[in-house]
Amino acid sequence: MPELPEIEVLKGEIKARVVGRQIVTVDVSDPNVINMSPEMFASTLAGKKITGAGRRGKMLLIYLEEGLCLIIHFMLFGRIRLSPEVGEGAQVVLNLDDRRCLFFSQLALGAGVHLHQGEEIDSLPQVTKLGVDALSRELDFEQFTRMISRSKAKIKALLMDQSFISGIGNTYADEILFEAKINPERSGKSLGSEEILAVYRPLKNMLVEAITAGGAGSDDFAHLDGSKGGFIPKVHGLEDKPCLVCGLGIRKTKVGGRGTYYCPQCQNYFRRSG
Repeated sequence: MPELPEIEVLKGEIKARVVGRQIVTVDVSDPNVINMSPEMFASTLAGKKITGAGRRGKMLLIYLEEGLCLIIHFMLFGRIRLSPEVGEGAQVVLNLDDRRCLFFSQLALGAGVHLHQGEEIDSLPQVTKLGVDALSRELDFEQFTRMISRSKAKIKALLMDQSFISGIGNTYADEILFEAKINPERSGKSLGSEEILAVYRPLKNMLVEAITAGGAGSDDFAHLDGSKGGFIPKVHGLEDKPCLVCGLGIRKTKVGGRGTYYCPQCQNYFRRSG
C-alpha cells in the first residue's frame, strides 16, 4: 500500500496543488531513503521548480526543472503530506516557496525518494522490470489470457507480481478475485477462458472505481492533506466478517507470503492440478 489507484490520486493532487512551486531548501533526516549524499540531494533540488507528476506501476514520479525527476516508492507504509508544518517522523522535507512543506515519512523496507535525470527513468532497473501497466490499453483480453494460461503460479501471486502486471498489490488483488469468484490459490493454468474473463472484467473497472473514490479508505493511505479515500474493500482485511454476498465469514490465508482474504463460499472452487 499504496497501489495504482492511490498513486494516481496522489499524482493528480501533485499536479493540482504543487506544480509550479519552487523548492527553496531540503531537509533529510534519514539518508537511507535517498540515493545520494544528503548534501548533494539538497543542493541539487534547491531552487528547482516542480513541473509535473507521473506514475510507473506503484511508484510516484515528481518532475522538476532541468530534466530532474524524483521517484518515490512507498512500499507498505510510506506517506506523503503537504502542510505548512512538518509532521512527526518526516524523513525527507521539500520546503516550498509558498511556506508549505512536501514531506515523506514512514519510508522503510526498500521505500525511498530517489533523484534521477528524467531520461534515465525508463532504463532504471526498478522500471525496466515492470510488466504491462494494469490500466494500459496494451493489456487487452487476448494478451491477458496468454499471460495467465501459461503460468503455474497462483492467480493471486500473478496479479501481485509487478513483472507480470504492474500496479496491482495485495488489496486490489483480493478484491478483483472476490468479484471474479475465483479462489486466490488457483493456478493460472487451471483457469478456463470464462474464468479468465471473470478476472479480467473487474480488473480495470475496479482500479478506475477506486481512483474515482479517491483511493482506499484504510489507515494505510492518505491524501496530501491527510484525509482518507473512499474505496471500501469487500473482503480485504475483513477476516471473520460476514461476506456481503452470502453471509459466510471471510477467511484469511497466505499466498505469495501475503495475507490473503477470500470468501470460502463465493470463491469455493479450488483445483490444484495444472
